[in-house]
Amino acid sequence: MSDLIIRLATHKDIEVVSRLWESMVLEKSPENKPDRNGFETQISNLFNLGTYYIVVAEIKNNIVGFIDGMHYDEPETGRHQSIAPHLYVTPGMRGTDVAFRLMRYILELVREYKVTEIEFPCYVSDADFWIKKGFTIKRLLMSREVQYG
Repeated sequence: MSDLIIRLATHKDIEVVSRLWESMVLEKSPENKPDRNGFETQISNLFNLGTYYIVVAEIKNNIVGFIDGMHYDEPETGRHQSIAPHLYVTPGMRGTDVAFRLMRYILELVREYKVTEIEFPCYVSDADFWIKKGFTIKRLLMSREVQYG
């Protein structure tokens, strides 16, 4: 995969990233109704903070994956941390090292900001993959629908 480029995204990439984000949401939860325009607005605003970043994987000018993240001071721990809320690789590129290369790039990036820990949400079905890459389960995200009526 010598033609794979991992790079920081620019504002021009937001529309493509938002389409990939929408695909990710629908793939994991087809019943959802993702608001792609809302996501574009949100990440455009975050981009302007200077602590938010998107990294894309690109082959021949086609974005085939992305990871986003932001770094911040965590009051609970007193540490400078990072969270990477979204990681997606197109189905045709799975089984390659694209996801790992995206994560490796963001790990190098957060070192520049003196981040001491990076966290990211992970579906239970994907946990074994990341455990094999050296990550550990630190917390679980629990969910329950709120019932009305």
